[in-house]
Amino acid sequence: MKDLFEKAKKNYDKKKYNKAFKLFMKCAEQDDKEAMWYIGNCYYDGVGAPQDYAQAVDWYKKAAELGNSAAMNSLGKCYYDGKGVEQDYEKALECYKKSVERDNSDAMFNLGNCYYDGKGVEQDYNKAIELYTKAAETGNSAAMSSLGKCYCDGEIVEEDLAKALELFKKSVELGNSDGLLNLGDCYFYSIGVEQDYEKAIELWIESAELGNSNAMLSLGDCYYYGEGAPQDYAKAVEWYTQAAELCNSDAMDRLGSCYYCGDGVKRNYAKAVEWYKQAVELGNRDAMDNLGNCYNYGDGVEQNYEKALEWYTRAIEKGNITALYNIAMLYDTLGDFENAKKYFNKVLEFEEFEDMIDEVKDKLASY
Repeated sequence: MKDLFEKAKKNYDKKKYNKAFKLFMKCAEQDDKEAMWYIGNCYYDGVGAPQDYAQAVDWYKKAAELGNSAAMNSLGKCYYDGKGVEQDYEKALECYKKSVERDNSDAMFNLGNCYYDGKGVEQDYNKAIELYTKAAETGNSAAMSSLGKCYCDGEIVEEDLAKALELFKKSVELGNSDGLLNLGDCYFYSIGVEQDYEKAIELWIESAELGNSNAMLSLGDCYYYGEGAPQDYAKAVEWYTQAAELCNSDAMDRLGSCYYCGDGVKRNYAKAVEWYKQAVELGNRDAMDNLGNCYNYGDGVEQNYEKALEWYTRAIEKGNITALYNIAMLYDTLGDFENAKKYFNKVLEFEEFEDMIDEVKDKLASY
């Protein structure tokens, strides 16, 4: 049986998934828990078998019941993301904890994320750091990257750029895409190292090649704004598109704006609205503001002030401050001067509107 499993795994590692799947199934018939986990992975990723999250969950459950810690972690991830099962953070937490009890470093990292984000458990940054550290010490590259980000940001632990860079570099050595992204950020923004755009872009490209959508977004921004690379809207659109196809909501919003403005693509308001709508479904506040503009001006959709107000309001509730000015102007257009005054006064509270202070004050004086 051991020889059969090794043969299956060798085929899996060589990406001969169809053959591997058949061999894993034979192993599973003999209650091989690790083979069951691999079968779950085949269904989850759609390799060697049609993608089927529900089937993946079934196999993860079988393997987990037999004590496989990797399957417990994978099952937790399914509950966390709501794939193949109804999203349930508390069940995800339960699975992660069982896996952590068996020293699974991936589960330590995922459980750390639960404590960091307060998902399924009360937010506890100290516990998150503890788990990231424990996972990183066992060689988990994702935990190294996240722990490095904590030391880099200095919000929940004391800032230590030297430690952050050390962790990012260790993570990069292990081929972690987030580590590459974060180290690239350090070189781009001169965080703990001398600014080096070329090195940053090199790291981001390597990260993007591993499928990291945030690295793709950063590359798109480089080309869009001409910072770190020659301005090239067409290249920006290419990177935004790749990231958007991986469900990166910021990239969807940026791509929508490219279509709205005709930057790198032919102007197409309907296409812009399409991308904004996809982004707002993922909760993107900038896209909410931009979609409000589309309804406000009738670009790509039928003009509808009520919907514009709705999207501006949702954007504001999510923390988008540009929408404060947009909604104030719309209320002014509609003759609702009380609400216009209310939002113009809020605009004055933000330094970001410094260049518009005189205009806003003139508006308020006119009421």
